[in-house]
Amino acid sequence: MNDKVEEQWGNSLPKFYQALFEQAADGIFIADMQGRYIEVNQRGCELLGYTREEVLNLSMQDLVPAEDQAHEPLHWDDLLAGKIILSERRLRRKDGRLLLVEISGRMLSGGFFLGMVRDISERKQIEQKLSHLAAIVTSSDDAIIGKTLDGIITSWNSGAERMYGYTESDMIGKPISILVPPGQEDEVPQILDKIRTGQSIRHYETTRRCKDGQFIDVFLSISPILAPDGNIIATSTIARDITARKQMEKALKEQYSTLHSILESTEALIFSVDQQYRYTSFNQAHADVMEAIYGAKIQPGFSLLDYMTVAEDREEAKRNLDRALAGERHVESAHSGEEKRSRLYFEVSHNPILTEDGTVIGVSVFSQDITARKRAEVELREAHQLLETIFDHTHMMVACLDPQLNFVKVNRAYAEADQRDPDFFPGKNHFDLYPNAENEAIFRQVVATGEPYFVFAKPFEYEAHLERGVSYWDWSLVPIKNSDGEVTELVLTLLNVTDRLWAEQALRESEVKFRNQAREVQFIVDTVPEGIFLLGNDHLIRLTNPNAEEYLALLSPGWQDGRLTRLGQRPLDELLTSPPKGLWHEVMGDGRCFDVIARPIEDSPQHQGWVFVLRDVTKEREIRQQVQRQERLAVVGQLAAGIAHDFNNTLAVIQLYTDLLLQSVNLPVYVRKRLRVVDQQTQRATDLIQQILDFSRQSLMEKRPLDLPPFLEEMAQLLKRTLPENIQLKLNTTHEECIIQADPSRIQQVILNLAFNARDAMPQGGQLIISLKTFQLDIGAGAPMSGMSPGNWILLTVTDSGAGMPPETRAHIFEPFFTTKEKGKGSGLGLAQVYGIVQRHGAFIDITTQINQGTTFYLYFPSHSIGNFNVPTLQNSNMPLGQGQLVLVVEDEETMRRAFAESLNLLNYKVLEAGNGREALALLADHSNEIALVLSDAIMPEMGGIALFHTLRELHLSIPFVMVTGYAVEKDIENLRALGLSGWLTKPADLVDLAQLLHQILT
Repeated sequence: MNDKVEEQWGNSLPKFYQALFEQAADGIFIADMQGRYIEVNQRGCELLGYTREEVLNLSMQDLVPAEDQAHEPLHWDDLLAGKIILSERRLRRKDGRLLLVEISGRMLSGGFFLGMVRDISERKQIEQKLSHLAAIVTSSDDAIIGKTLDGIITSWNSGAERMYGYTESDMIGKPISILVPPGQEDEVPQILDKIRTGQSIRHYETTRRCKDGQFIDVFLSISPILAPDGNIIATSTIARDITARKQMEKALKEQYSTLHSILESTEALIFSVDQQYRYTSFNQAHADVMEAIYGAKIQPGFSLLDYMTVAEDREEAKRNLDRALAGERHVESAHSGEEKRSRLYFEVSHNPILTEDGTVIGVSVFSQDITARKRAEVELREAHQLLETIFDHTHMMVACLDPQLNFVKVNRAYAEADQRDPDFFPGKNHFDLYPNAENEAIFRQVVATGEPYFVFAKPFEYEAHLERGVSYWDWSLVPIKNSDGEVTELVLTLLNVTDRLWAEQALRESEVKFRNQAREVQFIVDTVPEGIFLLGNDHLIRLTNPNAEEYLALLSPGWQDGRLTRLGQRPLDELLTSPPKGLWHEVMGDGRCFDVIARPIEDSPQHQGWVFVLRDVTKEREIRQQVQRQERLAVVGQLAAGIAHDFNNTLAVIQLYTDLLLQSVNLPVYVRKRLRVVDQQTQRATDLIQQILDFSRQSLMEKRPLDLPPFLEEMAQLLKRTLPENIQLKLNTTHEECIIQADPSRIQQVILNLAFNARDAMPQGGQLIISLKTFQLDIGAGAPMSGMSPGNWILLTVTDSGAGMPPETRAHIFEPFFTTKEKGKGSGLGLAQVYGIVQRHGAFIDITTQINQGTTFYLYFPSHSIGNFNVPTLQNSNMPLGQGQLVLVVEDEETMRRAFAESLNLLNYKVLEAGNGREALALLADHSNEIALVLSDAIMPEMGGIALFHTLRELHLSIPFVMVTGYAVEKDIENLRALGLSGWLTKPADLVDLAQLLHQILT
């Protein structure tokens, strides 16, 4: 302490106050009657940047700027009169900067002046920023809502009133869920859960309900508000009405802002406990706080410590109570657990309760809530943080300017719109950057009058960028005034509403469009090939298209008179379940098959019913069955072809050797008779093999243009001589040409097989009708059978009035060896042969049949124009003999090769033998000038006959070549004939055919 002060004060200032003087949080200055400082504490030196010695050489007038003294003189008279002076002043620091302080001054005894100085610069800055940001909130069109973490509304700005229709008094203290439409009840808890974890929600679009019951679409930005200790204490929500944009897929970008602050205080808490910490008394304030903190209602006689669920609180309370129970009176500062995620601070006085003899029997506790004092500066920072968050994250462009129209600060949206950084703007004049005399006049008028300025949809055109066209803006200019009413800053807000204006125009135009679309949709629903109907929750049909009405008449007659309970034989409950993935429910009705699927209507929280789709798939099902049958028959045909080919080789050997033996002149009669039987049976086996090959499409065809009407006339004459007299044959042909490309013998076989099949189906007689007609299949038209291409077609039908077939028989009739006849009366190859021949002609076959109502076969042939098709013919004569020519026989099967060799020797030919094409080439290299003809099997290992033929032509060897084949190689044969193939034989070939073919080629 200064010696001068001690000397003048004497004992008026106790020694222990010296420590308090030096450790005070505020600056303390003592001056004499002339205003010169005679003492200062360490905090006072720190505030002004002087050392203690430097301060003691100064006076009050030295620290107060001269201009401030002129404006507001020092209060000497008031101080001398004994008044306590409290004022805000500026003091000049040693470095020249001005410091804004709050000074509390008074006159001390002895003629000294005491001044308590507190730095209020930060508080004033915060207040100024709050004033700026509050003006932004005032000028915003956005709705800004503050609420607790439980969703209770604590603030409600004018933007929210305009948007939702509720006033501030309507909503404060109410849950935010009032605004949530039905069906979205889980939305608010989910949002609050995210906020509690520290997450912010940006650009969230949802629906809200207004006071008048209308629903609007809104765009939300939700941010947590933090306490100084980092805990999340509340949330702020910025909402924008985007209903027009949602309707027109363009947004009306309007935003609103608000100021959110939460202030809570509690009354003093009083309670007492006994030596076991049990409550003996408490007031209601204490009970309310305990329930709020620990969630329990306290009762007398129960221990205080049992209610305190937080271990740290419980241990601290016990420690303080034990001190009081030991007789110590003490005051402590304490804080509670969390109440609504905000700490409460208390000043707690513990006093022992004594009996007359001084025995401690309990403790009385007095708690004073000091939360408000603790939070005073904290709340300013929180409010500043809230408004800074709104300022920086709002989509509206915001700028703060001084009265000279220089930028103070801009938000991120403003800077990004000009493609600059926010730090670029402070200090620069607005109209230096954006010259505009009209706007500058408006700005200066607001500064002069202090009246805000608002304008809506103002057109703007960039002079330097005319190609951008005209845009439209809502903007406001709000002045910020000090306590004297002077304008200290301007807040400029800008919002581009070009999209909104276009949206309004588009909305009007779209109304007509939507009405037209509704009519088009109705037309589409009425014209789609499916049946569509709407079924309500009450199972009443609300809406149908024409096809649905037709299908419902079949599947549920009388549906107009009551609730729909079933479709066909299927209960409705089954059809409302999901079918297997990729499939529909199948319903049968009146011989027709329908696919059915139901989809729930889910455009609202309440289930509205189902949309049913009915498809008539009768024809599709038949086509699918046809395809499946064709695939199955193709597999069987491949197997049958392989068996027939091997069997043909065996029959060929038997046939040739039988013919060789029959040429012997010295055979006994009984041997010759038996060989004739072998020859007959071989021929019968050959016919069976031919049927198998026809079915498997492996037989050779000699196709040519065939006019069906005269052909069927001849077939009718043949059938009349063949069929029993009790069967009436009727032929219905056309006078038009019905030309197909076909092998006449194979078509004859088809007619005979179908006629004989009809005969067997009418043992008691009946009617057989053969009909013929032409038709054209157009592009896009439904084909009678799958695979039929657009064009001209000829339909040949064979109908009998016989017994018909059950479905299980119908599914297998074209399979080889399938028969319903008695054993020994049918091979089961007749219809299989028909199927194969039809397929070989590029035609299609189908059947309809019903028990006791007969059967009809449908044969669809592609129509063909007349053309030439040359087929080699053989002379019908005896076996001509050779002239000793050399024939090269190429056959991989040795038995067959030997049979050919011996047959040729009998016919007076010489023979060379080869097991495959490669061996044949080696023999040809040595005997090419001697060999008169090559007789080769078509299919062999290593090198077959076709490859051998091509090799000879590449070597320019023009030796006559005869191909031997056991099954269809038609395309190869035709190609080889064009290259010079001399002829071919089919297995099994008899001796006469072999002799005639070789004689024809070599002569």
